[in-house]
Amino acid sequence: MEKLTFLGVAGNDAVPLGLASGGIVLNYRNYQILIDPGPGTLLKAREFNIPIANTNIILASHNHLAHCSDINLLIDALTYHGMDPRGILITDESVTHGTNLERPMLTRLHKRFIEKEAVLLPGQEIVLPSIKIQALKTNHPSCPTAIGFKIITDELIITYSSDTKFFDDISDLYRNTDILILNVPYPKKVSTETNLNIDDAAKIIYGVKPRLAILTHFNRQLIKESPIYYAREIQRETNIQTIAAKEGLAIEIMAFSKLFRQNTLTRY
Repeated sequence: MEKLTFLGVAGNDAVPLGLASGGIVLNYRNYQILIDPGPGTLLKAREFNIPIANTNIILASHNHLAHCSDINLLIDALTYHGMDPRGILITDESVTHGTNLERPMLTRLHKRFIEKEAVLLPGQEIVLPSIKIQALKTNHPSCPTAIGFKIITDELIITYSSDTKFFDDISDLYRNTDILILNVPYPKKVSTETNLNIDDAAKIIYGVKPRLAILTHFNRQLIKESPIYYAREIQRETNIQTIAAKEGLAIEIMAFSKLFRQNTLTRY
């Protein structure tokens, strides 16, 4: 089944609440793509019956813990500790080379276990059979090389914002998206220099007009104020189907293709 599964929904400061931060799994044709394997990825994959060893593409948007803390564990699991080197890692420069302030999260040992590694700049892309993955610009001052991802298939386009603050042409980058996944840590009217708040998300969703918008990566304050409430408010304002992700949420993605009209959401 072609589907998206959310393993974790927490931002950095919400992980201590017991929520997982890591991992969105996309199953499409012969691909199992794992996006941003942060804390709890492997545990949640087991809980929600995701066969982690079937992963053949890893997308890691940047070097922060909430996005790639489990990357070495994941590579270890899918390659049997390097006995079967395989898989494609698509990432930004910080995950593999670090930054001025942080060492790279990916170890040199696990880098050898991956069959192919692609470090992308915004605008670059990887073309594979039946799928294309583009790196998108972000504005994330605490990790300037961070990228988002646009996953383009024959049937639909899925866009993942990664961590970014609002910038002028962000909606243009996300145009033609069918399923839009936005990392939205902050509630309304919270000023932030690093990430989106609910007001930003509403503007982006209205500008892009996807068939489905999904909010995730919530901080403590937004969780306390209720992501579901804010998702419903955005849907009322934009008239675009908007949901707040939960751990274990599974979405049949083909229902949001231009080829289909029936929208289906399920939950484990």
